[in-house]
Amino acid sequence: MKSKISKFIFPIVMALSLLTFSIIVGCDKEDITGPTKNCTDATYPLWCPDAKVCCPRGYAHYCDGNCHSGECPSGTVSMDDCSAE
Repeated sequence: MKSKISKFIFPIVMALSLLTFSIIVGCDKEDITGPTKNCTDATYPLWCPDAKVCCPRGYAHYCDGNCHSGECPSGTVSMDDCSAE
């Protein structure tokens, strides 16, 4: 009886060890601590996540490579809404 139980203990312990290791190593720092701050310059506090750029205060739209204070002009190809982090 003892040998039958010992056959199952080793695989279970190994599986739990691998699962624990995967959980610890697989987590990003961002997942644990929350999003990192991308816009550290006080004059450019608005983060545009899709374009991955910072815009100045009052320019909450990023349109075709430029920060805009109003909505993107018609015919804009790429646009992103920016907000404070």
